[in-house]
Amino acid sequence: MGILVPGKIVERITGQRLPEVLRTELFEPLGMESTSLGWRDDLAGRVIPATPADDSDGSWIWNTDYWRRLGSPWGGAFSNVSDLAGLFRLMLDRGQFQGGACSARAPSAHF
Repeated sequence: MGILVPGKIVERITGQRLPEVLRTELFEPLGMESTSLGWRDDLAGRVIPATPADDSDGSWIWNTDYWRRLGSPWGGAFSNVSDLAGLFRLMLDRGQFQGGACSARAPSAHF
């Protein structure tokens, strides 16, 4: 629940769903073209299933449309190694990106 509360606060303040806020305020400005919170149809051919397709053991199937599109604050992100490496570099550099402070309004920059 600890990560759900900040996500709901962001949604309440912005009036948008968290996946949309992350897309416009973080992923796009940082050039993270292969990253989303929740499913993006345009990347479907590049996603590797998280679990087997059947539910013979009674466990949840994470590959269903419901789970893929949920995009909750605690999980459901899709990305690739390059995008994640750039995000981690930004964190390690304490918000500095290519010598300057990271800004959600900065022009798109690829890692």
